[in-house]
Amino acid sequence: MAFAAVAAFGLTACGGGSGGGSSSQSAEGTLTVAFDADAAPTGYDPLLYSQGQFTFFSSMYDALWETDTDGVSQPSLATGYTNSADNLQTTITLRDDVTFTDGSSLDADLVKANLERRTDADLTAYGAFAAGGASEITDVAVTDPQTVVVTWAAPQATPENTLVDTQGTIVGPDGVADPDTLETTPDGSGPYTLDADASTRASSYTVTKNADNWDADSWSYDTIVFTVITDAQALANAVVSGQADVATILDPSTIDLVESRQKTVSVGGTIVGFPVTDKTGAINPAFGSVEVRQALIYATDRQALVDDLHPVPAPPRSCSPRAPRASTPASTPSTPTTRTRPASCWPTPATRTASRST
Repeated sequence: MAFAAVAAFGLTACGGGSGGGSSSQSAEGTLTVAFDADAAPTGYDPLLYSQGQFTFFSSMYDALWETDTDGVSQPSLATGYTNSADNLQTTITLRDDVTFTDGSSLDADLVKANLERRTDADLTAYGAFAAGGASEITDVAVTDPQTVVVTWAAPQATPENTLVDTQGTIVGPDGVADPDTLETTPDGSGPYTLDADASTRASSYTVTKNADNWDADSWSYDTIVFTVITDAQALANAVVSGQADVATILDPSTIDLVESRQKTVSVGGTIVGFPVTDKTGAINPAFGSVEVRQALIYATDRQALVDDLHPVPAPPRSCSPRAPRASTPASTPSTPTTRTRPASCWPTPATRTASRST
């Protein structure tokens, strides 16, 4: 199966045009993005999902750091950080001009409340922060309204790469206080808000630009429509005909058709991993040992997986155990950069992207 993803979600590089479609839109109009699966099957709590859904949720929510088009974590809700000498504590400074859809403002207490949800086993995005996780958080403290201190169980030399995108997404106070409300109502600070009247769960989601958003000027389109097209042929046809400006996850059988009429972009390869969620050994005590988990990974014949499933010159090492980096940056840039929505917003195991020609 071939995967597809938009190369950049800045909403300036993926607009419609005249190449093959009859319903092209200007940058100030509507962008239609076609998904091959429902982006929000269990509601609008972004922490219930993995990185693949950040494409959708990043329109309505902001994160502490977000990945740019070069794969570098850039400050978003955070303005910078400093680490302790042993890399066990990270002091994060926050923006003071951020407002959520519930009318509240971003502050350190809210960031703490978000990260305190890490004990909820249902929150997929926080798996690494929970007890036994690769980036376990042991404490979150507030030192002033715009400063929060995160204490780690193990040294984190590059915390901006941990609190990035989905894992760094911050939900508003109402959503944190009563997560059940997020099933029907998003509570984010993102550049777009959900148009509930124009949205139908599992079918299409319409978000409209929030002109008062702190970073509104970085976003080109007034409206984004995320439409769900689960049939592979129908998905390809939507791009070719102009029904959709961008499509993700192209089936191999449709790539030639799309490439004959529109543009595709290759953005990676298929990843086969062995995730372990029982890191505390609650179900199987053996999994509570990091050495056991590492042994399983080292014992995996990666070359055999490549040869049998997805032939490439060499097997990837992205799922192999990796120790924290030794060096520590003094701080990140103090001024957030313009958003050019990253490749990492899109499903990492990807090989094809389709977008209408400009």
